Amino acid sequence: MVGWHPILQGLEPETVYSPSKNISKFPNMVFCSGMACSASRWSQETCYELEKLRTAEDRIDCGYLGENRISGKKALFVDAFVANAIKKNYITLIFQSHSFGTRILKMILSGLAKNVHTYRDPRDSIASLMRKERCEYEPAFDFVFSSLMTFELFSIDNNSLILPYSETINDPIGTTAKIANYLDFDLTEEQIQKSRLKTCT
Repeated sequence: MVGWHPILQGLEPETVYSPSKNISKFPNMVFCSGMACSASRWSQETCYELEKLRTAEDRIDCGYLGENRISGKKALFVDAFVANAIKKNYITLIFQSHSFGTRILKMILSGLAKNVHTYRDPRDSIASLMRKERCEYEPAFDFVFSSLMTFELFSIDNNSLILPYSETINDPIGTTAKIANYLDFDLTEEQIQKSRLKTCT
């Protein structure tokens, strides 16, 4: 969405409160975001494999939120989906998307949620979208442009882990260790190796 800018929309860090009385304990939340074709799915799978080392699988909700292009009714739907998941008393939520609604952005910027954000050369991201998804240039450009806006926001935010695509390809074990450290794990090299072998990169 050309012309949209998160900072101009007033999405500065702020505390997020929930009035719901149905939440007995706020879950750990991890979002895996990034440019298209930048290994955000791999980061989601990595977070999931790591989380299974300390949390039973049936207490983890992990999935793909889809592409809401940041604004509009779909963004409200995605925010509502996450709000509903919070009420289900999972221990950990791990969701992947390339774009989020306002509420999720506020959760990340306030430190209420973790965010693993992957990025790559925007030209490569556009080319991959056009090749893999058979997307026309203009919508591919607009989508990557919106990703650049969130990248700018997260790159100046101390709550997100920013990972270049090249690291996930050239040093997946080292990148897995970075993610584990970011998620407050204290793992042995063997545990990191095992988690790495279960992911797709």
